[in-house]
Amino acid sequence: NEIAQAEAYHVTHEWVRYWMHSGHLHIEGLKMSKSLKNFISIDACLERYSAAQLRILFLLHKYDAPMSYSEESMLEAVRLHRSFVDFEGTVSAAIRSASKVDISIRPEAMDKELLEFLAQKRSVVYASLADNLNTPDALMALVALVGRTNAYIAHVESENSSRKYVNVPVISSVLEYVKSMLNIFGVSLGKTDSADSAGKEVESILDAFGGFRNELRNSALSAKAASRSNRESGMGSKEVQEYLNNILNVCDSVRDHTLPALGVRLEDKADGSFVWKRENAADLMKEQERKKQQELEKAEEKRKAKEREQERLAKEMERASIHPSLMFQTEERKSEFSAWDEDGIPTHDSEKNELSKAARKKLVKEREKHVKLYEKFVSSSK
Repeated sequence: NEIAQAEAYHVTHEWVRYWMHSGHLHIEGLKMSKSLKNFISIDACLERYSAAQLRILFLLHKYDAPMSYSEESMLEAVRLHRSFVDFEGTVSAAIRSASKVDISIRPEAMDKELLEFLAQKRSVVYASLADNLNTPDALMALVALVGRTNAYIAHVESENSSRKYVNVPVISSVLEYVKSMLNIFGVSLGKTDSADSAGKEVESILDAFGGFRNELRNSALSAKAASRSNRESGMGSKEVQEYLNNILNVCDSVRDHTLPALGVRLEDKADGSFVWKRENAADLMKEQERKKQQELEKAEEKRKAKEREQERLAKEMERASIHPSLMFQTEERKSEFSAWDEDGIPTHDSEKNELSKAARKKLVKEREKHVKLYEKFVSSSK
């Protein structure tokens, strides 16, 4: 019927050749429908996530299978998109570093292995897409390629490596392929056109600023460690510690607030070096907001856990304050029994039936445990 109506409207005998039926969309485990009022608009999604992150979520599901939209599934999509963005920044930084020295690196075994892995994953991506547009497997092949290339760069730049620079043509080939496939999928890595056209001048400015901040930060960290050591020996200065903390706070503020608003991610490495990456400013700010929200939620959960623990301790102290002879005659327990012995241990249940030896033995053990708790309470109250 749909075909007949469409062909009549368009005055054609062949409107389309292929029909693709997509799977149902589920929201938090339930099929999305207006009757359930669990639908969410694209505009609402884009207020929290970027279009690229949303497309990653789509790619993680086959088009003809049900897709689940939830906070957890979106966090996974955000994580994957972040891994691709970080990958571009890592490769670009490695290329910049290698380009500063005038050396040519002949392909070694590790370079050839990476190129072979690239060829393998290209084949997997092609086969997956040829198999009824299996985007999840294609995407996972790209993820594996990114992981292997990151490991290659980390190995080359490590202290134990015989060479300190990557083979630029090799990692450039990987980056170009990953970006080309993501571009086909409609996934932007977030860098703006202005960032691409900024050129060497902006790169030099970022290198200089990053180097200045890095030297200042490392000097403050070293001085803080020395000052702490001197203070422990009675020679340090509290004012010096506060001054150094202020310097480090300013360095952190530039990294976490000022630069992201300008579309720059600055990362401090464990070895004391740094790397900068150009990204989309709006995406970076959204990420900062999510981190801030997660920190607030974490702090709120910590506060609630502390309250629950305080309530538990208060109830425990309230129970501990009850004399052992009265522990089975409280408002909470007395309805369970009808008679007690001279030590306050129940002898008959609520229906005036005598308790069995096993039941009595269990109550005696409970009382013995409470005696220790009561003695501890009395001791702490003195």
